Amino acid sequence: NRGHEREQLRPFPPFVQQATLYNSPGAHTPVVTAAGEIFWCDDESRVHWLESHEAQEETFLAPLAIGCASRVVPTLSGLWVLGRPFESLQKYDTRSFTRLLTATLPDARLVDIADGGRDSILVLVEREARVLAIRVDRTGREMEAVEFVGLSHVKAFTFLRQAKRFVLLTADPHSRLTWFSAEGGQVLFSVAVPALHPCFAPIEILNPIPRPILGSDSHERVFLAGQDGNQFGGGTFVLSLDADGGVLGDVPVDPLDTPVTGLVATRERLYVTGRRGLLRFDSAAVVP
Repeated sequence: NRGHEREQLRPFPPFVQQATLYNSPGAHTPVVTAAGEIFWCDDESRVHWLESHEAQEETFLAPLAIGCASRVVPTLSGLWVLGRPFESLQKYDTRSFTRLLTATLPDARLVDIADGGRDSILVLVEREARVLAIRVDRTGREMEAVEFVGLSHVKAFTFLRQAKRFVLLTADPHSRLTWFSAEGGQVLFSVAVPALHPCFAPIEILNPIPRPILGSDSHERVFLAGQDGNQFGGGTFVLSLDADGGVLGDVPVDPLDTPVTGLVATRERLYVTGRRGLLRFDSAAVVP
């Protein structure tokens, strides 16, 4: 639509190359809440909480499900958690971290979750040899579903709410990003991941918990963490793409902070977790 076209024509400010580091003993599962607070978990099962970038950091013991989460998605009514076991979802209060409910999707292997808008989430599942995105409402009730035909080895996904597009990461056998319409699940186009950057390969975190390194923001940008081929230096980068699959830029990640274990982005900032803690990349003040 025209509003979406105007958004895409607006220049995106690049992220600065030098990150602000919040130290912790390892880090994963970065989250920006609906109110703008930031938190992440460390390798000692503690939550690090920031009310704002200027606030004093708080730490406290993480609930088991959040400490072992594959992904945490904040909504207006709470935090949805995908973790072990992958047969169920749990929802927690954003402030007290008290568990509010557990939702089960029968006969489904849960792969990933994303913000669905309207205080709902979208759950990427494999069910009876089909790949589906199922909308789950705030009470944990299963609603409508979109099927993605012809996919295998699905790793992660994200949802672009304004463009009404899903972006799925697959590895069958080579990594691809494929864009689908949210209305009917039709394939729009796909991009070979190695073509996005020199022999680029997505980072795959399998142990102790599979953790996706694909995300998006309210600017409809898609973010993917990966590594160049060894013949091109083997550097780690977070790539940003627009809603039409065009590469907007890259952010290098210091080798001391690799492997990347998670990412989340807002309009102004990119947050990346790694070996030394949380990295905050701010938007540059001037668009070149």
